[in-house]
Amino acid sequence: MEQDGNLILTFWCYHGTLAESAEKIMQSKEFLYKWNSTHWLGNGIYFFVDDFAKAKWWSRECARNIYKETGLKPATACIRVKVNTSKKDLLNLDTESDCRILEKYTEDFRQKLSSVTLKDRDITLTTQQIRTMVFDYLVKNNGYKAIKHTFSNTKITYQNINKGLSPKNEQYLRNNGTQLAIFDQSLIDFKTLIICN
Repeated sequence: MEQDGNLILTFWCYHGTLAESAEKIMQSKEFLYKWNSTHWLGNGIYFFVDDFAKAKWWSRECARNIYKETGLKPATACIRVKVNTSKKDLLNLDTESDCRILEKYTEDFRQKLSSVTLKDRDITLTTQQIRTMVFDYLVKNNGYKAIKHTFSNTKITYQNINKGLSPKNEQYLRNNGTQLAIFDQSLIDFKTLIICN
């Protein structure tokens, strides 16, 4: 069997943010993020793969949250950049083999977690927190530099395309978004970075 771990994969990615943050990223050539105990693919920089519209939506969500907190209406922006990664450095959760890696790691992690005496410390972790911890430790311990996964959004439906089909039907077209979480910014080709609106 041919080894393809060194195969280089290229993704054109979009990152939705506030205009002020986009300018800082352009100047510093660095993405900063806030640690979060419930990031869905772990703590990293999130991009939508080949999907400007989803990144634009996210930038508006960021602005909406600022407005709720402060009453200010910040300008939004989207960044487009090329990301290059070797296949071995990417945990691709759109493939069966990598989902099996994650499943096995999660099983082992949960067993280790249950052996820790959390009961004595009155600590309760949610499923989302455990999942984020699994991703963070998997990246740290196994050397992954990025994780990719396609999520489905069930709130948006395509009534004309799906007319007569049940959402359970495998031919039902869903609103999907492929996300790439980057943990090692050396994968980002900052020479290709542009702000696009």
